[in-house]
Amino acid sequence: MAIDKNKVDALIFDMDGTLWNAMDSYAEVWNRAFAEYGINLTVTGDMLLEYMGKTIEEIFDLLANRLGIAMPSADFLKRVDEIEEAILPELGGTLYDGVLEGMGVLSKQYPLFLVSNCGEKGLVNFMDFTHVRPFITDYLSYGMTKLAKSGNLKLLAERYCLKNPVYVGDTQGDCDATHRAGMKFAYCEYGFGECDDYDEKMSTFGEVVKFFNKQKL
Repeated sequence: MAIDKNKVDALIFDMDGTLWNAMDSYAEVWNRAFAEYGINLTVTGDMLLEYMGKTIEEIFDLLANRLGIAMPSADFLKRVDEIEEAILPELGGTLYDGVLEGMGVLSKQYPLFLVSNCGEKGLVNFMDFTHVRPFITDYLSYGMTKLAKSGNLKLLAERYCLKNPVYVGDTQGDCDATHRAGMKFAYCEYGFGECDDYDEKMSTFGEVVKFFNKQKL
């Protein structure tokens, strides 16, 4: 069903594929971890694309199956998180066109939130690197709560008494989580995934801003 933007009381954004592209940086994180553990493997940003929106455990299981490797040790994934926390503030990613300006416009009309399946510091690193922090009311990630995306969406809605929030994301997984949380989903088709049961579809971030902007342009 279509989104009635007159009833929307908050916007919650996914990060990867919706607001920015940091795939090459994520590949560097995994490759450094492989090197430290003596694993002679290299992944690319393109290889990781299909796993975006999943938790770090899910990504590793899929990579291990694809590359034919076993878990090197119990602390490997912890090390991946540590490397990401150390180098992402420097490597960062590339914001999609219009995101910084658009978030500024929308933040004057709605509380804006972030929900991602990234690690504990992933959203902090993103906000600091891209300078969107002033526009964000709150944020939750899998690394912070160990909750599925649908659980974090529900948690934010409860915390801020949201009645009609919309989640803005780019994958079928985002859509499924949004609907499980009882919310509407705005699909960004310029991102990393595909979706066929969205409530609204946007081709650029500029279209996201235009759709939800309550002010006359």
